[in-house]
Amino acid sequence: MVVFYAPSQAELDSLSPEDQEAYNELLSDFYEYTKRLSHNLDKHGIKHILTGSRYVETKAGKKTYCYDKTKLEDEVGVILTDGRKQPQVIPGLFTDSEIMPNVVKYYLLN
Repeated sequence: MVVFYAPSQAELDSLSPEDQEAYNELLSDFYEYTKRLSHNLDKHGIKHILTGSRYVETKAGKKTYCYDKTKLEDEVGVILTDGRKQPQVIPGLFTDSEIMPNVVKYYLLN
């Protein structure tokens, strides 16, 4: 599972108009690259979601990992998880081609 995280609509609505404009540019790029990466994930049968939730919880074996996105390095990013090993959090804006090597390595894709 790949979890893309971004600010929720409520979080965006609480910002000043100037900050909303800046976030809209960031999010426009983020959503475009997320869409492109999603196509690659689909080819490999890797499920993915986009969330605006503050907390993201994943499990690896018997251990639970809970991430508070307000405490992560950037407002947007991705969490790679396979249910077996520790999830990998990749904060920030990235292109699909920049993040794909991390996906290949984490999921041991050929």
